[in-house]
Amino acid sequence: MVSNPMVNLTRNYALFLCNFLIFLLLLFFLLPNFSYPSTNSAILNIHWGMNPEQVENAVNTELEEEQNSTDKIKVFNNRLRIVGRARLAEVKYYFYKNQLYKLEIKKDLAMYKKPIINQLIIQKGLDQQFNNIIQTLHSGAKYETIKDNQKIIFYLNSNDLNNSDTVFLDLEYLPIANQIE
Repeated sequence: MVSNPMVNLTRNYALFLCNFLIFLLLLFFLLPNFSYPSTNSAILNIHWGMNPEQVENAVNTELEEEQNSTDKIKVFNNRLRIVGRARLAEVKYYFYKNQLYKLEIKKDLAMYKKPIINQLIIQKGLDQQFNNIIQTLHSGAKYETIKDNQKIIFYLNSNDLNNSDTVFLDLEYLPIANQIE
């Protein structure tokens, strides 16, 4: 039997096209899960809308419910390593209808004020505003912005960065927060 080179070429081309299309479909379904950062991210592995159990799993530590929790708003807290090897930060988690919508982070600055603040700024994707945030904090004011449906507020425990020993970072996810009556 003599094989026709044109038929072999066509068969090989069709096989290549099928494999290539399968490859493109795999890329289409897999890349969105790995390539693009979620705008639903609060900080670290914590995502807006998580319930308390999901948050506990994400941070690998137990949350303690506060006494000021109500039926409408549940408030939990824990201590969490937010910045590198620095001391643990105090974190409060606010849930509405069992969905995380607000975080309050209180972080000791020790003697590494700007590096700690810089790491928090980078974690929130605000590195382009670093100088503006630092200048605002130096003046004793709060720095407030909205990014990716999140209200982000940086402030200090003192009116001057040089005299402050604590930075506060409040995060609020507006799509859930705006539902609260």
